[in-house]
Amino acid sequence: MNKLSRFAMGLVGDDMAVADAASGQITLLNPSASIVWLTLLERDCAETELLTLFDGTVAHPQGEAILSILRNFEALGWAHRTSDGAWQVKE
Repeated sequence: MNKLSRFAMGLVGDDMAVADAASGQITLLNPSASIVWLTLLERDCAETELLTLFDGTVAHPQGEAILSILRNFEALGWAHRTSDGAWQVKE
């Protein structure tokens, strides 16, 4: 199973619902977590890269908030930190 077949997404109001075929769970992500998630689906990223996504936005999450989002993804079994420190979606 690759990441494109493992996850399906859709909008529920302002949140994004992510269905994980591996666990059978559906999780709602707030807008900030959604941006982080969609970016990780495109490419591996370091936390600092993810912070720059929010530069100039009104609701700019701080480093600890981004780290919390990434740790939640890790706890769900969705992502992990690679040996070079970047975050990567698990397939």
